[in-house]
Amino acid sequence: MILLGLAGIATLFLLAQALRETVFDSAARWCGAASLGIFVLHPFFQGATRLALARLTSSHAALPNVLVPTLAAVIFPGLLWHYRRVLRIGFLFTFPWGAPKRSPAAKARQQPAIAGPAATD
Repeated sequence: MILLGLAGIATLFLLAQALRETVFDSAARWCGAASLGIFVLHPFFQGATRLALARLTSSHAALPNVLVPTLAAVIFPGLLWHYRRVLRIGFLFTFPWGAPKRSPAAKARQQPAIAGPAATD
């Protein structure tokens, strides 16, 4: 079993090397960059697509009912992630507690711990 596991890992490394600089490589990098957005938003898009398919078609075929919602659940959240600054929806992907906010008055009251060298003429 250990040898089969190592052979599988080696095969995956060789497959990744063979797919380098192809369309599959670009798609994997695009999905990897948007993985947080896909993780957060995929249930909404997958559910909406399944509901739309159920209402628009009467087919119970497994392939379209699995493939189409899966593609929609990856592509649409990925697009939202990559265009979050343009669409001004970056707040959807940040934690609500974030970094502490400082007011300008609080910044003015803070004194540097170590003063730099004084400018001399």
